[in-house]
Amino acid sequence: MSLSDPDNAPVLIIGAAGGQGGAAARACLARGMQVRAFVRDASAPAAGELLSLGAELVPGDLASRETVEQAVQGVRAVFSVQPENAPIAWTENLCASARAAGVTQFVQSTVSGTGLHEATPGWSNPALWPEYWEGRHPYWEHKQAQEQAVRTAGFTHWSLVRPPMIIDNAVKYAAILFPRLASDGCIVSCVPEEIAVPYISYASIGAAVAQIMRDPATYSGATLEIADEELTDAQLAHALMEGTGKPVTALHVDAARARELGVSPRIVTQHLWLGEIGYPARSAAARRYGLTPVPIAEWAKRNAAHLVVGDPAKSPLLSTRDAD
Repeated sequence: MSLSDPDNAPVLIIGAAGGQGGAAARACLARGMQVRAFVRDASAPAAGELLSLGAELVPGDLASRETVEQAVQGVRAVFSVQPENAPIAWTENLCASARAAGVTQFVQSTVSGTGLHEATPGWSNPALWPEYWEGRHPYWEHKQAQEQAVRTAGFTHWSLVRPPMIIDNAVKYAAILFPRLASDGCIVSCVPEEIAVPYISYASIGAAVAQIMRDPATYSGATLEIADEELTDAQLAHALMEGTGKPVTALHVDAARARELGVSPRIVTQHLWLGEIGYPARSAAARRYGLTPVPIAEWAKRNAAHLVVGDPAKSPLLSTRDAD
């Protein structure tokens, strides 16, 4: 398909076999768009699912300029998302290749709050944010650099999608994010009890991307800080319980006790950051952009078969020491 017929030209989805990319590809296909799916392994089950839905599979690697240049030929738009710690050169090369191929629209996913990290109190003090400074990759700086590469590439239309906490990670990375959920049916947290954290699902990210792809002019230059719902830990526990039909409780502890209960130092740092700073993404913003946020209880119902939840009643976790 050539760009002589731009309205019917395909859209290129980077990371189409992953969470955000897969959701974006499915949403675009559901809305009648032609989708070119950029995947590392065309034989992967996720790639096969997209093929069965009508996507064109293009095997490639963002580290390979040649495969990127081939993938962008003849597409009208690109959705881009990179894994953590990906070299900024991947985004820069993708933007340059897309511009050279005549692509007019580019949508980049980063993270809610990108560019605000330096406003975090004590950001430059390693003693206050040890998990960041002790060998952790420059996560926020990479996201900021990705956005800058997109803004300055010269696309006719560009948009940024900034998701906050992705609720699907409760399945994919449950052992890291909620280490006591599967064994004890418990969300162990040192986020203050009154803090509501914004969550979003892969499906809602995909729906946002598809809407942007369908209406480039409306979303040109827009930064979408969007969420499905803002929930305290107790509300999140209730939503998971409502969706799965299994009891879930929230246990608030200090940072030291959280580490004792198996929460990794990095996640403890994230909890402290959520309590002091947090993500600015909101469900109200999604509605303003014409999107329909999905309640987390509804997400849990749809994904109940994949959520492993233990029984708090049979757990020794809620000891006298931890009781409220």
